[in-house]
Amino acid sequence: MVDMDRFAAQIAALDAVVTISNTAAHLSGALGVPTIFLIDDNFQTAWPVTGDRTPWYPKGIVIHKEGRTWPVVLDEVGRRLSSILTAPSTLSGKN
Repeated sequence: MVDMDRFAAQIAALDAVVTISNTAAHLSGALGVPTIFLIDDNFQTAWPVTGDRTPWYPKGIVIHKEGRTWPVVLDEVGRRLSSILTAPSTLSGKN
């Protein structure tokens, strides 16, 4: 990444983001873009250990792997993402 402003503009234009814990995760959360954060079982971080919300990013959903296989986790992601995209008023300020 060379241009953070351009990267931020690209993320801000999205309806939602699905990501691991990285720059895109924190930027999308800070910009208020509905974001699904995927957290592996072995990931040591400041992400909440229980529950699916984070106090830092109100429009974010934290999904922990919790010993499940990735295909099972991604099924949950698909359901959550579909919910976000079909009912944007629930998490997104976009209409």
